Amino acid sequence: MPISAVSAHLLLRSLGVHVAIADVRLVNICANYRDATVTAVNGSVARVNAIVSILAPGPVAPGAFSQPRFSEAKRLLDYLNAGATVAAVRTLIDEAETVLDWLRLPFAAMTANNVPPTAPLRQSWGNVLVPQQQGIQQFAASRRANAVVSTLIAFANVPGATIVTNLSTLGQLAQAVNASRGLADANRFSGITPAAFPSLRTLHGLHGPNSAFAGFVRWGPGDHDSPQLNLKYHFLKHVCYAGVESELPRESAWWWGELNIALTWGQMSAFFADSVSLRERNVLQAMFDGTGLIPAKRVQFLISGVVSQNPRLLNYLVDNYENAYRDRALHPGAVLTDKIVQSNGEKVFISAAIRDPAHATRGIFVIGRLDGANELGVSACYMCEDIQEKLDAAASNKIWDLA
Repeated sequence: MPISAVSAHLLLRSLGVHVAIADVRLVNICANYRDATVTAVNGSVARVNAIVSILAPGPVAPGAFSQPRFSEAKRLLDYLNAGATVAAVRTLIDEAETVLDWLRLPFAAMTANNVPPTAPLRQSWGNVLVPQQQGIQQFAASRRANAVVSTLIAFANVPGATIVTNLSTLGQLAQAVNASRGLADANRFSGITPAAFPSLRTLHGLHGPNSAFAGFVRWGPGDHDSPQLNLKYHFLKHVCYAGVESELPRESAWWWGELNIALTWGQMSAFFADSVSLRERNVLQAMFDGTGLIPAKRVQFLISGVVSQNPRLLNYLVDNYENAYRDRALHPGAVLTDKIVQSNGEKVFISAAIRDPAHATRGIFVIGRLDGANELGVSACYMCEDIQEKLDAAASNKIWDLA
């Protein structure tokens, strides 16, 4: 049954909107609004008023008509009027308060077709500290309006912690990104996703923002089946210039100097296969002098394929120098610089640099991640000719800094 002009007048007046009873602007409200809407709003005037004040901020002179406040109040009341009963309207008030007041999201975040009920967020919000609530609000403001509520509920329900803990951690992550990258960086939250959240949550507890990072103490499995295989494949790739994904040979040549790899011509002769021709032997022998492989010939030696195609020589290098390579990534934290936690939205890493004191731009880039047991292990370790370029790329995914 339609409400009267008096009821419509009083309804709007309770929300700080002054419209005369005879004003034609009440016609639509009188014709379409339900008694259930009036009853529910009258029972929650302070809450609904707070929402209208957010939608239409600014002072309103007593007794004066304000078009912005009228428009926003009517938009909210139209939304609430979809409830067929008083209980249904009260539920919509809860939804509006959660989305518009608590989360400070745009109206579209509440009215999108795919918005799920906000009850899980609402029930836990009061137990989240105010600074963390503000972090969630800033994070939410960067999401698409038609997906933001679903995204927040997905974060709240990530397994392994309570909803309150998840929401609090999300707020802390947002605060950490804001502090490390600044509010002007529009992409600063891109690495915080439900997929990356379990690792971010764990690392936030183990190595929080600006905490002292003591360095890596082990290698991890990386993209391989075990730490041992991961170490071996990276050693072969970066030091031995062996494998389809081998980097530039000058990196491997640099590692030979860094690891003090010693190889005399007598040793090399013992690794030759019978198929090596005399001419090939002579070419290789010219790369050696009385003390061993000439440093200036390392790149040429590696490019020749004599290492990557010789299983016996590779085994010798693995047996004698793999552990030295392993330990280059396990330096204490005091040696590491540019230590950060970073995320690409799927995987979460801690990365750092070991700068070469003898070279202005060169350095070792070390990166690690959590394995299945939530233990942090080195994922990769390699030399970069331009370490700053690598660090800048890592910083584009930074979540927080480490000391």
